[in-house]
Amino acid sequence: MLATLVPAYGRALGRGASTPARGARTLASLGLHPAQEVREAADAGLDGALAEWDRLERRDEAAAFLDALWRAGWSADGLDQAVARRALDEDGDPLRAIAAGDRLVQRHAATTGISGARAVAAGLTYRGAALLALGRADDARPAFERAEHVLAGALESRPDLGPRGRTAAPGGGDDAVDLLLRLASVRVFLVGVHVAQGESPFDPRVLELARRAHVASIRAQVAAYSTDSESFAGNWEAVLGRSLAPRTLLAPSATGDAAKRRLQLLGDAYTALAAVSPTELPGFLGARSDAPPEGIDARLVDPLADPERLELLKQLRIADLDRVTRRASKLEEARNRPLWAVVQRNLLEAISKDEKEGFVPLLDYRPPATTALTHAADLRAIGAPEEALAHALAARTDAAGAPNEATGSAGAWYGARVALAVGGAAVDLARPELARKELEDAEGRLVALENEIETSIDELAGGRRGPLAVSVSDPRERARLQSELERTRGLRAQVLVSLAVNANVREKDIDGARAYFDRAYELDTSDFMRVLRACYAARAGDDGEARFVLASVTPAPELEYNFACTYALLGERDAALAHLERALESQPTSGARKRQAEWAGDDPDLEGLKGDEAFEALLDRYRTGG
Repeated sequence: MLATLVPAYGRALGRGASTPARGARTLASLGLHPAQEVREAADAGLDGALAEWDRLERRDEAAAFLDALWRAGWSADGLDQAVARRALDEDGDPLRAIAAGDRLVQRHAATTGISGARAVAAGLTYRGAALLALGRADDARPAFERAEHVLAGALESRPDLGPRGRTAAPGGGDDAVDLLLRLASVRVFLVGVHVAQGESPFDPRVLELARRAHVASIRAQVAAYSTDSESFAGNWEAVLGRSLAPRTLLAPSATGDAAKRRLQLLGDAYTALAAVSPTELPGFLGARSDAPPEGIDARLVDPLADPERLELLKQLRIADLDRVTRRASKLEEARNRPLWAVVQRNLLEAISKDEKEGFVPLLDYRPPATTALTHAADLRAIGAPEEALAHALAARTDAAGAPNEATGSAGAWYGARVALAVGGAAVDLARPELARKELEDAEGRLVALENEIETSIDELAGGRRGPLAVSVSDPRERARLQSELERTRGLRAQVLVSLAVNANVREKDIDGARAYFDRAYELDTSDFMRVLRACYAARAGDDGEARFVLASVTPAPELEYNFACTYALLGERDAALAHLERALESQPTSGARKRQAEWAGDDPDLEGLKGDEAFEALLDRYRTGG
């Protein structure tokens, strides 16, 4: 409950709900809460408060709040990072991000060890990202180059090894993986700098930078395998989804040309990454009309033709074998040893065949990333569904037949994600038949995957994994399977909601939409889905159920819009307008508020409010950046 309420509390602070000092003490105490989700919610509350002060142009109150928060125990580093994040959003000021980044660098200029390197590199990354946002790529480049140097220097101490370089240091694997992923992210930023300066993604200098980012990414995976680190480092998503990654800091939070420029920069940078690792980043090369020119050094565009990357992939195979051997030798794994013996034998056979097969099987260690689907979602958000569809379709064609093509459960998951992206773009493009075909395909894949996972869970509970006996108390495998099942059901709920939207908005089939939604509700009964349930009930004329469900849910920022739709369908004008205004106010940027207002103007659920003077005035205020 706290995790749900705290972000809204932060936004309320930004609107003057409490004095800066009192609000700072409350938020600081939540930032020290033992539950991680509450601490993360406190961070979101801080971001929300800063966003509101920016929107209302109350910078003095924001400064007083930050000072009080520091006095209440919030770390100065955390405050500067929050300021930098906010300043890189549309309503912020990139110059403030530069100042916050510089403070981080100055504060830790003399801090030794890994923590100092992390802080300095983060500060330099904020500076560089802000300069890129300002269109000053030439000035951004030195910041990223220095961050690269700092991280590379920290890695020379080999944090993954003990003081004598013989045994893994406790936590050292996590440190090594983190530093290498940060290094890869900084190098991706450098790729972005070069394309922002007008260079082609296929220029050999740009490709060399992309290759070096790929090297750091594979090194992170080797470190994770070698040290039994739980950190994910398996493909490009481990780099491109980080908090200091280019998309995170330069995500399109605006409308119009600003968003298009940022997405073009990101798309070109990703294209360079795809060119140097074509089997790992599908959805970019196939979405372009151009391609890498002939005659480019094979070392750049083929990991297996690059001695450095090939050697790292070989190390991955050996590290994988060592990892399995360590697991098999543990006493608690005694009953599982037949299983691990099979895995060991398979790995040894693979090692004996790798060279004969041109080392192509090693590419299986780097499964295809879904970055193109995230990029497609960003394109849909700024009103470019045609480009989104192109990337989603390319993600399918680029991955088909690749040496590392996802198969089994991974293939079902990837295929479902692609079908959902294609179907979503088709809904935007008013192509309901294509949307229904793709979304139903996605659901079919996910149903089959759920059945497979449930079978594995039952086998494990019975002490078997296929034909082999295993320990029924293996907590790691049981937790992994349960998490995978929940993730699959969550994605299927999203697919069914998309089918419901397509049926309602594009096919004008209210009964069909309700049927799809009811199936989604069986999988997800969160507050968000409960408000949607009320909306579907009101749309179907079942006012009693709609009111009953609404009464059981406490409004929250992410629920306000659907509250507004439901009350509008129920004919309660004042309640609908109040919730709609709060929904618009809660959007993080003026661009997001404008998009939400434009959507509300076309939403059939709000049809009953059209022509109402207060409704039209409310939309006009936010359509113009209010």
